[in-house]
Amino acid sequence: MVSVVSPAPAEEAIEEAGAVTPNAAVPVELYFYGVSALHQSFFSNADAVGDLGAALGACLSETAQVAVSWNEEERIGRIFLRVPPEALSACLPQDGAGGVDLSPLEPVGVALAAYRDRVAGAFDFRVASFRIGVSFTRGARTCTVWAAGQHPPDGRAWSSCMDFHDRTACAGAADEGVTRIALQGADLKYARDCFRR
Repeated sequence: MVSVVSPAPAEEAIEEAGAVTPNAAVPVELYFYGVSALHQSFFSNADAVGDLGAALGACLSETAQVAVSWNEEERIGRIFLRVPPEALSACLPQDGAGGVDLSPLEPVGVALAAYRDRVAGAFDFRVASFRIGVSFTRGARTCTVWAAGQHPPDGRAWSSCMDFHDRTACAGAADEGVTRIALQGADLKYARDCFRR
């Protein structure tokens, strides 16, 4: 099922000391996998989705595709933004010495965490345990980063592990919250290719 919610426009962009603020709310498309009809209605709440679109407007230049999934066997819920690298403006991870700098993703992580927490607080507290992340897709290449750190993660730090389409690459403990992931060799090259515009 897909839901599309077009939030009201936000104020013009204002940048102060490198801070990113919204310039326009973006529409949000919700994709559900293994989520009950009742919970789909929770995640489709117009106010929660509208606020998510407004917050993601700081980083996105097109419609936000947000997937919400539930894996009954593993008992894991996930909320993640699916995005091609060129759709992100100021929030694209940066290649640098020592790996990939994920700190530009903070506004996206914080927006997803706020959405998760709002749905949890208003409808079902169990949603607070859902993982949040960002999945970058370039052709057949996929890189997904997941928020980590305190529980539930607030979107300001990321896992030391990154999911690729066929494997997981780690540069430390998976639950360790980092802002730079120090992948090496072929894993670093794969990640760089995912984030390249």
